[in-house]
Formats: sequence, C-alpha cells, structure tokens
Amino acid sequence: MIPSSPSSYKKILSLIWPQFIMTVLQFTIGYSDIYVAGKISPEAQAAIGITSQYLFVFLILAQGFSSACIATISQSLGAKEPLSIKRYTSLCLYASILCGVFLSTLGLVFIDALIAIFSVPKELLPLLEKTLFLYILAIPFYYVNLVSVAVFRAKQKVFYPLFFTAIVAVLNLIGNFIFAFGYFGLPVFGYQGIAFATLFSAFIGSTFCVIVLFLQKSLLRIKHIPRDWIKTSLPYLVKVAVPATLTNIVWQGGYFALFAIVATLPIETSLQTAAIAGIATGNRIESLVFLITFSFSSTASILVGEELGAKNPTNAKKIAIKTMIIGILFISLLSAILWYYVDGVIAFTVPDLTVAIDTKNYLFWNLLATPFVFMSMTLAGVFTGAGATLFSFIVMGSSTWFVRIPLSYILGHLILKEANGVWIAMFISQIIQSSFGLYLFSANKWQKFTLKK
Repeated sequence: MIPSSPSSYKKILSLIWPQFIMTVLQFTIGYSDIYVAGKISPEAQAAIGITSQYLFVFLILAQGFSSACIATISQSLGAKEPLSIKRYTSLCLYASILCGVFLSTLGLVFIDALIAIFSVPKELLPLLEKTLFLYILAIPFYYVNLVSVAVFRAKQKVFYPLFFTAIVAVLNLIGNFIFAFGYFGLPVFGYQGIAFATLFSAFIGSTFCVIVLFLQKSLLRIKHIPRDWIKTSLPYLVKVAVPATLTNIVWQGGYFALFAIVATLPIETSLQTAAIAGIATGNRIESLVFLITFSFSSTASILVGEELGAKNPTNAKKIAIKTMIIGILFISLLSAILWYYVDGVIAFTVPDLTVAIDTKNYLFWNLLATPFVFMSMTLAGVFTGAGATLFSFIVMGSSTWFVRIPLSYILGHLILKEANGVWIAMFISQIIQSSFGLYLFSANKWQKFTLKK
C-alpha cells in the first residue's frame, strides 16, 4: 500500500503509472494475437479477431465482479476491517471461479450456436471452431485474473497486478510465435497455436495470482466464511456488480449500433466501406490516448472507496476532483500531441486515401471530445468506488441510447448524410454525458451507496 496522504497528488500519481503500464501490456496481449495471425493468413486473422469478440462478451460479467471487488475491498480498507477484506476477497474469487466454469461449460455445449450468430463465411468455420474452443476453455482463468487484479488494486498493491500482467503478456507473445510457427523443434500449430498460447498464458497468470493471495493469507476457506455474513454481504455485491455489467453491455451495444449506422449511410458502397474502416482505424489509434484514462478511473475508484470507508466523504470528493484535474490536463496534452502528428500516424496505418480522410475526420471530433470522455470515465470510477455503479449505468446508458445513437442517425442519415454527421453526434453526446455525470457527482448522492455497517 502506498504510504502517503490519501488526498495527495503524489499518492494519486504513484497509483496511476503502474496501472497505466499494466493497461498498455493488456493492450499488447490482444494486439500480438492479431499481429501473429496476420503473419499466417487473412483467414486466421479474421478468425482470431472474431474469437476475441466472443471472449470479450463472455468476460463482461467478470468486469462486473471486479467493480464489486473494488467497491467492497477499498471501503473495508478505509474502515480498517482486515477480516472483511479477506471475506470479500474470498467470496469474490470463489464466485468468479464458479461463474467462469459455468460460462465455459455453457459455451462448449452451445459452441455451434455461438458460431452461427456471426454468420461467418464457410471458409472461416473450421478455423473459428478450433480457436473458439480453446478460448472458451480459458474463460475461468480470465475470470480469476480479472478479479485477482481488482483485489490487488483495491488494496493499493498495484505492482502485483503489473507483475502478473507482464508475465501473461510475455508468455502470450513468446507462445504465439513458438506454437504458431513451431520454433525450438515444436510442431507448427498455425492459428491454433495462437489460441493455445492464450490459454496457456491465462492459466499461468491465474495460477500466480491465486498462489500470491494464499501466501499473503488473503483467502479464507469456504467453511470459514460465516453463512450469515454471506447472506448479508452478497446483496451488496450484486447491487454493485449488476449495474456495472449492464453498463458494459449497453456501452458495447451502442458501439455496435454505431457501426450499423455507419454501414448503412446513404452514400456509395465504397464510401460506406471507407467510413467503416475509418471508425475502426480511428478507434484503434485513439485507444493509445485512452489507455491512460482507465488507470485514472481505477485510481479514483480505489481512493474514493477508501475514503468513504473511513467515513471521509469530503476527502473522497477532493480526491475525485484532483484526479480529474490531473487527468484532463494530461489527456488534453496527449491528444494535442497525437493531433499534431496525426497525418504521419494515419499514413503509417492506412494506405487508402479515402479511408485516411474518414479516419482523420473521426479523430478530429473524438480527440476534441477527450476531456469530456475522460471526465465521464473518471466519474464512473468514482461511482464504482462508492458502490454507485447504478449512476454509471444511468449516465452511460441514457447518453448512448437516447442521445448518441438517435443523433448519429439524424445527422448521418437525414441531415448531413455522411460519416461526419456520426462523428459530430459522438462529440455532442460526450459533452452531454459528462455534464450529466458531473451533475450527479455534485449532488453527492453517490456517497450514500457505500457499505452499511
């Protein structure tokens, strides 16, 4: 745990930078899979890309568990209740294992139905079946990883998850090349080797997490967790986890809806394709900026939760404001630097001129919106630490489905009749979303969602 004043800028920054590096490593895990698959064949790259989307859907519930972990453990840390920390750690981890095994089993039983959802070309079916099988087997290990990382974050032991993530990233990268291309005398597994590397690295990472938790005596045996305590504590975990899960669902659903709106713009087919490529490429480029946003959001969660657990709501609000000030200044500078070099970045990423134009237009409006996006995500982190994930669901759900989606259709299909209409709608919706979140934050009702002792 970082031994400095709870509200100091030093403490905030000391928690942010390890989590930022960890987020970058997580990004490289997914990127290396796609990169190596591209070295094999376009079909392999497509199969791995589709499989990654399936995996993300399966892990949405794990992200809800993680939010519940951060809220309960950080608040218990502030309240100086070590026994509660152990109980919540154990309950969250055991529940995540059960959930991961259940979803993995369900996925294996209905694997054919899952594949049919995407209506993929016939030539991709053999590849997708084999890669998806191995990815589904990895689900329980991913659940353990995600929840364990949330536990260490909530305890402010951020170097542990950084270490675990580094191990997974290195093993996954090395495994991709070894298993896919048959280095060191091993058979050439091709695209299946990428999926196996994912399964292997996730297993090793989860094993390390559990071993460290046991060595630190952070886990209790199930029989040592009182049933009466579980009955009184489980409802709060559900109260935090369910809205957090729904937030991820409506957010991702909104992103898919945006793709559908862009894909059906009243323009030539070639321009539709360019617009789709523009949003996909632009999103990948801007993700380099938003990686830092996740570390700020997580830091706000754990520090706000700690202060609310210690019954210091005023200090909790000060931490949230300080985190937003630091982050908005930093993210704005980062966005300005990216925009200054945007032509070179796009030229390196996109060879097609039409796609490059759409990508630049997308980045203009979305980089302009970065301070508002950062504010929204940081406030979501504040609400998570307080256990008020319901507020995040209301803010993001309403701004996505009542503002961004209909406004994108109106501007893109009816008024401007081009992709720029969608990009402008995204910009406007981010202003509205952050304003709504700021209003709820200033009203202080989020502080009433904390654990009741």
